[in-house]
Amino acid sequence: MFLYDRDCGRHPERECRSAARGDVRRTVPGREGTLGWSPLQTALSFLLGGLLTGTTARYWAAAVTRFGAWPVATAGLFLLAAGYAVWAVLIGRAEPLAVLLIQQVLGGVGFPAAYSALNIAAVAGAGQEEQGLASGLFNASAQLGTSLITAVTATMLVAHGGAMVGGYRAGLWTVVAVSLAITLLSALGTRTPPP
Repeated sequence: MFLYDRDCGRHPERECRSAARGDVRRTVPGREGTLGWSPLQTALSFLLGGLLTGTTARYWAAAVTRFGAWPVATAGLFLLAAGYAVWAVLIGRAEPLAVLLIQQVLGGVGFPAAYSALNIAAVAGAGQEEQGLASGLFNASAQLGTSLITAVTATMLVAHGGAMVGGYRAGLWTVVAVSLAITLLSALGTRTPPP
């Protein structure tokens, strides 16, 4: 995703060996090759987003108490959409580590804001004895929605060039469009009066 060698299509055995080693690929035209990262280094490159998610989640949950679930959810969803948009715009045009850093910060702060607030909003209207069921339904529907969007994104990726920059960009723009639509729905939730 970060680097794609234009010759890989002509040399599938080289592409297979690179994939087997877990090399991260760069999409900077004219600078094709691999970053030479091991699978562990690749995983560690996503550590910042996980750390931000873990450390900011409780603050976002507290923000729900202060500002309400829908405004916090809308802010988080907007940050997620912005992170995907930055990735879609900059992939293949900027240094991969810079793109990854920006996306990790926006996603690492946006995800816990959106998830915490939406989970709280999902159980807010349920009675004491139904909160477990409401939370379970929220989580199941979130997983189902994620699966559906993953399938649509993969279809867009393959239809627009596969593992080339154009394919990744088409897949990312699909995620941006869905994220912005969900952000709009969340913003509309801020206008509904509480029961």
